[in-house]
Amino acid sequence: MRRAVLAVVLLGLLLAAAPAHADERALVVPAGSPQFPDRALRLTVPERLALSAGQVKVSENGERVRSMVLTSAAGPRRTDFGTVLVIDASKSMRAAGIRRAMAAARALAAERTGNQQLGVIVFNRTPRVLLAPSTDQHAIDQALSVTPKLGAQTHVFDAVETALGLLAKARITAGSVVVLSDGADTGSLVPAGAVGARARKANVRVFTIGLRSRAFDFTQLTELAAAGRGRYFAADSIHDLGAIFRELGTQLASEYLVRYRSMMRPGRAVTVAVQVPGVEGVATMRYRVPGGASFVLVEESFWTSTIGIIVTTLLCALLIASGIALLLVRRHRRPDLRERVRGFVSSLGGVATSAEIVVTGEASRGAAERSLERTRWWAGFKEQCEIARIETDPVRLVVATALGTLFVMYVLLKLGGPPAAVFAFSIPLAVKSWVAFKLGRQRRLFADQLPDVLQGSASAIRAGHGLTGALAMVVEDAPEPSRAELQRVVSDERLGVPLDDALRVVQRRMDSLDVQQIALVAQLQRETGGNMAEVLDRVTESVRRRGELRRMVRALTAQGRLSRWVVTGLPAFLLLMVTIVNPSYSEPLFTTGLGRMMLLIGATLMVLGSLVIKKIVDFEV
Repeated sequence: MRRAVLAVVLLGLLLAAAPAHADERALVVPAGSPQFPDRALRLTVPERLALSAGQVKVSENGERVRSMVLTSAAGPRRTDFGTVLVIDASKSMRAAGIRRAMAAARALAAERTGNQQLGVIVFNRTPRVLLAPSTDQHAIDQALSVTPKLGAQTHVFDAVETALGLLAKARITAGSVVVLSDGADTGSLVPAGAVGARARKANVRVFTIGLRSRAFDFTQLTELAAAGRGRYFAADSIHDLGAIFRELGTQLASEYLVRYRSMMRPGRAVTVAVQVPGVEGVATMRYRVPGGASFVLVEESFWTSTIGIIVTTLLCALLIASGIALLLVRRHRRPDLRERVRGFVSSLGGVATSAEIVVTGEASRGAAERSLERTRWWAGFKEQCEIARIETDPVRLVVATALGTLFVMYVLLKLGGPPAAVFAFSIPLAVKSWVAFKLGRQRRLFADQLPDVLQGSASAIRAGHGLTGALAMVVEDAPEPSRAELQRVVSDERLGVPLDDALRVVQRRMDSLDVQQIALVAQLQRETGGNMAEVLDRVTESVRRRGELRRMVRALTAQGRLSRWVVTGLPAFLLLMVTIVNPSYSEPLFTTGLGRMMLLIGATLMVLGSLVIKKIVDFEV
């Protein structure tokens, strides 16, 4: 009988001495706040196991996930795992209790792995941060070596709220909060329900340790641990704290982070199952896929791989380039008789010139230009490009401007969102300003060259030539753009166009009142006769003095014109930079009614101010 009793006792002792983890199972809970379909899970195993991604099997509704990434607590990323210790420093802890608590915290820190961050908070009336989450071992040892000063009251939930804020600021994916207290909460400003809800929303696990005392109430700590998907530990005395903290440290150091992309459809209930080799059972959790179609499910294939994306990008670029080439490339053909004759004739009706035939030619029959010809501005734009001596084909210039605007809009959309993308429309304005600048420069050159041309024509008339012959002689040695414009006049007159009508075409193209005066002189000479050389001398003198006055006014108003562009462009440039650097700062201007009104008022005042400055510095000479 004695032998039977002894055998039972020995069997019980052997069972009690069996490894504690033999019956323990793996645990999986959500981690971080990834945007679906990306998923992040926190896997806790009973002991430290060297696992790889190929050993852990993760499935959703029985379908194994693909491209799963497994990271241990000792992984290379510092933001994967982190723990904040929240230790009660109220007067009920007494000197021996707080010293034992700090020693137990050092035991937990000893189990920490290299890149696992650790923070420390002590609390009584108010929480006090001794150490923000850090991997610096020296800073951790220094924070835990100091015995905090005890104070009145026990604001548990305020301290946990502060710990959650530290984890969020450090952007830790798998965060944990370990709370030690020997009493119930006494007057926290943050309610218990709000703290638990925030911990669950942020997927932070909360572990609570209750140290028995006179004011001890385990209810609040138990509920807090349940809300934070953690566990409650009961310590009957301060001597139990070391073992509890050491166990917690081992558990936190044995965690893994599982990342993958879910292929479940919106609104579907999903059961996640995780199998770990060497651990009994299957760790499971459930969640529901967010509703709506805010994401696209793409099965893995060659076209979703890196090589497939590169090949697709190259094919799209080749297709776009081919389309642009087919749109812009022209087939050259020999112009017929009508086109060759029209190239030497100009009239007030806007008959095409030889240069316009070269520019448009066969391209006018292309689809791009046929669509552009339906607009009102296209004819004037082509003439401006020709006068400005822009070598680029107008069709190509328009297409390049459109493509550049779309590209800049895409870049700004990625950098600063829709508000910044609006600034892409400055590209067409810049191109238009560039064309206007070159057009104005050609017209100013013509105005500066006109007095010398008239003086040479007057000398030729005294030598016995008519006005048309005199212009033909001067044209041979005249610089551009006078040579091309006056050659147009000579060619038109030889084909039967009245000289004054041909000069009025040049006056319209060069926007010159001086040429209009010459046209009136030519008309009077044709109708009444007179001394043409003397009249041209007087006109030349008038044109020369007007040119000198024009240059002087332009020099005196240069500072005002520059100030106009600086004052007008500076607010828009600053708004663009602020939107790109800090989109949230300027977002209210674009998303609220008051902000849009302020933008409208500001833009209106900028335009009005620019127009006022232009009116001040713009003189008609």
